Amino acid sequence: MLELLYTALLYLIQPLIWIRLWVRGRKAPA
Repeated sequence: MLELLYTALLYLIQPLIWIRLWVRGRKAPA
């Protein structure tokens, strides 16, 4: 049960991390 919760949390947080990186990349061009 705990493993399922952990994987679900990971799937929910991963897109947020990608969005943050994308926005940061757009704001400050490398």
